[in-house]
Amino acid sequence: MKSVKRVLIRTDGSAPSRKAVREGLAVAKAMRAEAIGVHVRRSFTHVVSAEFDAAAELERIREAARREGDKALGAFERAARKAGVRFGTARAKGDSGWQAVLEAAREHKCGLIVTPPDSETDNLLAKARVPVLIVP
Repeated sequence: MKSVKRVLIRTDGSAPSRKAVREGLAVAKAMRAEAIGVHVRRSFTHVVSAEFDAAAELERIREAARREGDKALGAFERAARKAGVRFGTARAKGDSGWQAVLEAAREHKCGLIVTPPDSETDNLLAKARVPVLIVP
């Protein structure tokens, strides 16, 4: 495998993603690579209901997602500092999580993606142009 300068690590704060963060940071440290923690948020294209104010509800959903991202990326930063790994953070959003992860990996020129498994793992594996490490 060619030298990897940056490792993208997907995190959402869940137990599986905390495990992926630990393993991803260990890999980044061993490779002397920078770790980029990314939190992915789904785009909200529409909400249909006559029962509530859709704009206000969307704003509450977005605010909750922002807080979740802040918490997950804060935990990533603390773990990276403790591990002694150079790091950065990013936020990504899209209609599908796997596409947002691939776009973030391209944007940050990452040579490896580390992720916990989810319902979109097959799509990520099929479309990634860099190696993907799935941490069960």
